[in-house]
Amino acid sequence: MIQKLDFAEPFFRVDYVEHEAAYPIEKQALVLNMGRSEADFVGVRPVPVKPLRSTIVMNGTLEIEGRALVIHDYQRKFWIEDEEADAIKRVWKSLWEYSHLERNRGVRYYKSPRTVVGGDTGMNFCLAEANIPSAIHREHGENFDEVHLQVWGTGRVQLLYKEDQDTVYQEFPLAPGNVNDPVWDENGNYPWHRYYSESRCIFVVVERNRKV
Repeated sequence: MIQKLDFAEPFFRVDYVEHEAAYPIEKQALVLNMGRSEADFVGVRPVPVKPLRSTIVMNGTLEIEGRALVIHDYQRKFWIEDEEADAIKRVWKSLWEYSHLERNRGVRYYKSPRTVVGGDTGMNFCLAEANIPSAIHREHGENFDEVHLQVWGTGRVQLLYKEDQDTVYQEFPLAPGNVNDPVWDENGNYPWHRYYSESRCIFVVVERNRKV
């Protein structure tokens, strides 16, 4: 099953794919394994991509026993030009426009529409200006596993001892094509955490519901 997603158009061409034995990749693609089990192979044989991990595939054929997100015509970019960023801002809403939460007022993040795939996973693209932290948080309102797939530019997911920017104790650096390690514990609880953009960047927030 191949589902074409339009939530990031016209900037990115994205497919959600389930159970495809020979899914062709032309040029280059960024691939995220969205499955729950390592038993469901995703990747180019013989090397699997583990669940909620990513890879870049060039001119190959993917085997997808489970499910995957595929961003086509992918190029690793460490910087986004002003013209590209301005075009995106004209289409995507600011974080404040989406949430109207006081913590997001003035935060220079811009989000694509949100889409839900597979009945259990929501996601959206996000453009962030350089050196902008998201709000520090540990509650999400829903019971889900959250990861950040870095598309362009660089950033990091930071863990903090408390809701105080001076208490960072661990970071997961993100370069184009990477996804952060899970930051929840064995009970599904999150520490205080936030995303921090190093350069102007684009990433995908993936939220996989645990209850489905």
